[in-house]
Amino acid sequence: MLDFYHATQYLGKVASSVHPGSAEYQQASMDTHCHILKHEVGAATRLLAEMEAIEPKRLSQSVRSGLLEAITYFRHHHQMHYAEAGVKPRYVQNGT
Repeated sequence: MLDFYHATQYLGKVASSVHPGSAEYQQASMDTHCHILKHEVGAATRLLAEMEAIEPKRLSQSVRSGLLEAITYFRHHHQMHYAEAGVKPRYVQNGT
């Protein structure tokens, strides 16, 4: 299982792509998506689908790049089963 911290780093990039002009909305998005990832079974798959639905053409190159990094991370790291494992993310070990 991967550590929660790395997953949240990528969720921050997604929040920046969805709300590029508002730190307040970015934080709210992060809070919501981190909660979902922590507590809902199948959350990583659901969040990946949401990321893939974002229209990247309207984004700046740097924000688009961050979104694509997040999509790649979530596609290749299927070990994000925090809710299924019933563990608190701060205790989850790094997957490397």
